[in-house]
Amino acid sequence: MKVSLARILSDIGLVLLIGSAFTYELIRAVFGNMPYIIIVVCGAICITVWAFLERTLSLSGLKKFLPWILIGIISIWRNAEIAHGVYDTELLFILYVYCACVLSAKKHWQSKASYIIEFFGGLHVFATIILFFNNGIYSYIMSLWGYAPSGTDYGAAGYRAGLTTHYSQNATYIVLVLLIVGSRLVCKKKQERSKIELAWFLIIMIALLLTSKRGHLIFGVAALVIVYYILNSAKRDSKRFKLIAGGLGLSIVVVILFQIMPTTFNVLLGRFVNSGYDDVTSGRLPMWALAISLFSKNPILGIGWFGYKYQYTTHLWDGYNLKNALLNTHNVYLQILCETGIVGMGVFVLGVVNHLKYMMYLTRKLNGRGDLQDRSVLAISLGMMIFFLMYSVTGCCLYDLTFYIFIICVAMGLALRSEES
Repeated sequence: MKVSLARILSDIGLVLLIGSAFTYELIRAVFGNMPYIIIVVCGAICITVWAFLERTLSLSGLKKFLPWILIGIISIWRNAEIAHGVYDTELLFILYVYCACVLSAKKHWQSKASYIIEFFGGLHVFATIILFFNNGIYSYIMSLWGYAPSGTDYGAAGYRAGLTTHYSQNATYIVLVLLIVGSRLVCKKKQERSKIELAWFLIIMIALLLTSKRGHLIFGVAALVIVYYILNSAKRDSKRFKLIAGGLGLSIVVVILFQIMPTTFNVLLGRFVNSGYDDVTSGRLPMWALAISLFSKNPILGIGWFGYKYQYTTHLWDGYNLKNALLNTHNVYLQILCETGIVGMGVFVLGVVNHLKYMMYLTRKLNGRGDLQDRSVLAISLGMMIFFLMYSVTGCCLYDLTFYIFIICVAMGLALRSEES
């Protein structure tokens, strides 16, 4: 069997880009920041050479990815981090947008990318579960950071953060795997789903529960349910009862697990039950108010990319905890408005609408007729977009490591139309 150099380069590039996104904090802690940047640059070079060998580089092929290219351009203009002498974050952002743009021009790489995401994300799934049963080894991981990550009760519940410096980041990695595996499952008929796949999905769900992050759990499951309904619109009525029954079954399982692991589920369920004013917003209301205020003063073009966190330092930082000196809004929509104004928000909405339009077109075309691999890629790309849009209400997924995987998944979906274009 002949193996082309181009395919080898694309595989290496995907491993470097996706693997480094899932091990970002570990690489930086052990080797420093520069090696991480070098890995991503090498990945971008591999993707570029692959595109050159496959002759996929063309201006006409960039049309469907144009809104995301414009977002990359907007992020450079009046960038607050660049103004403060910080260049690596913006460089990485541009590199991932560029690679996703190049990848979107050709098919046949998406399935491999999904399995690479599943592999590296799976490492965090297993790390979370292993640490839950043996938290004693977490001291070795904590020594890499030099402090106890947020959400771990000063290291006593290290499994929540796993191999990351924050339990939110660990939950993000795990929910990405949940979306990949769950999207494949919703594309298969009941008899096509193996027990191993279902067991793996359940293990991922348990790991996500262990992080105690309700937003990731709710938005991740909701995204899969929405994708399921979209891909099975003709069977909506017949599936509704099964979904309700599944929800009841899950509730029973949770109750049983609560009896087995009361401490863990007290933490998780406590966050759902104690949903008062302060708990729901998690202190975000002042942050959102600041973003609205900044937008009202700069409604057209905003204050510049990454500008909000420097304003946060001036107006809201308590002056003590250095880790919280530069925080984002925890609401992507408000931050886009604040930093890029109506112009930037318009481009972002265009990118989202453009992607959803392609996905709905492909749903009508492929559903029941396309091969399983293409339908799975469609479900993954659509599910990732839906999760991204929901989580953006309370998270910063346009400004953190989530975006690196998200933009690759956007390219996965758009590449399905590459041969037609």
